[in-house]
Amino acid sequence: MRQSACLLGPGGWQTQIVDLDAVIKDFDAAETTLRRLEAVWEQLMELVPSGIVFLGDSPEAVEYEDLCRAFHELSNGLPPIDGVCPDFG
Repeated sequence: MRQSACLLGPGGWQTQIVDLDAVIKDFDAAETTLRRLEAVWEQLMELVPSGIVFLGDSPEAVEYEDLCRAFHELSNGLPPIDGVCPDFG
């Protein structure tokens, strides 16, 4: 479905024709990915101890590294919104 929309651009307000189905699909994909990121983040935070800890090759350290990789892979999969993607480093 195509609709005209007023968008604020560098030169002020502009009317553009946008594909609402594509926009909604992008937002749904971003929402799903953000929910997954939030779940991974919560698991990561449960593994972060208070104080100084040396995890080495412990099962917790392996799980932490796996979750960090999953977080970065998920964050890289976020679709750009208005040309901008978040950068989590």
